[in-house]
Amino acid sequence: MPNMTLHVIDHHELSDFNDLHYTPWFGYIISNEWIDEELASSLPIFLESGHFDCLVLMQKLEEEERFFQVPRIFRTGTVRIQKGNLLPENPQELKYERALNGWVIIG
Repeated sequence: MPNMTLHVIDHHELSDFNDLHYTPWFGYIISNEWIDEELASSLPIFLESGHFDCLVLMQKLEEEERFFQVPRIFRTGTVRIQKGNLLPENPQELKYERALNGWVIIG
């Protein structure tokens, strides 16, 4: 995916990766998750528009009806991630956008 660094992390690893990306956008996905085709095809469109600092994705368990909203894609240089919980350091100062088409699926 152009213009974005996507980190794949172990679900127990809450490491600091603020300085590990060199693209306009960065994000993460947990090793037991995947992005469905609909979300994968829409991500470049969201990133191209770029009227936000944090893209919130919809997440669901593979075989259950529960879903969650998870901040996962961030603007480099604007957003820093808290060490230990993978959430933005300055959430109240950010502009958010929600991607409602497609899922991050926990498998």
